[in-house]
Amino acid sequence: MFSKLQERSLRDLVAESIRNEIEAGRLQPGDRVIEADIASQMGISRAPVRDAIRLLEQEGFVVSVARKGTFVPRLTRKDIEEIYSLRAVLEGLGVELAIPRLTEVDQAELEKLVAEMIAAAEARDMPRLVESDLAFHQRLMCLSGHSRLLQDWLRMNTQLRLFFAMKGRLYENPRDVAASHDSVLEALRDRDIPRARHELTHHIIDAGHLVLANMEPSDEANSGRNGTNGLN
Repeated sequence: MFSKLQERSLRDLVAESIRNEIEAGRLQPGDRVIEADIASQMGISRAPVRDAIRLLEQEGFVVSVARKGTFVPRLTRKDIEEIYSLRAVLEGLGVELAIPRLTEVDQAELEKLVAEMIAAAEARDMPRLVESDLAFHQRLMCLSGHSRLLQDWLRMNTQLRLFFAMKGRLYENPRDVAASHDSVLEALRDRDIPRARHELTHHIIDAGHLVLANMEPSDEANSGRNGTNGLN
């Protein structure tokens, strides 16, 4: 009658704590993540911290550099260009696979996420706008039914979430960013696969250009400090 409860591992709890510190900006790009210090502060052995750091490295939240240590990574202009160009390809395929599977409930959920983006933009609530935006694209990729595509997309999503968490302001006109999803929604309503793929691909490319345009020179200049060079 009752399913067995799954106890969260200490590794997962440690990873969540480190992840929260990064997303809150208390651990900044270029900061070193020191296993011994974390274990000491949390009152635990180093083994679960070591395992947590390995997990975070797989997710893209930290990067290890030989003979230097583990750091919170920086995203360079090249990283952003590669992420958005690959997103355009993956999401183009994803939406093509998603449309034949799209139900009225799915469509309503996507419409709701865009409405949340618009509300967040009007309130100048950038964290909420970013979360709603990424949730919209993630939902489409989930609907594709393509597990490997989703896995690759989620890794990029983690890197973008990390980047956005470090930036106080990326968009001059957040309302325009939210509204740019309207043409994608319209194509989805019509179940028009070629148009949906075209609109989504161009939306992502335009978003990438916007992010690059709002990157500060210091973002690139600082990318090699403390032994880190983007995520490469």
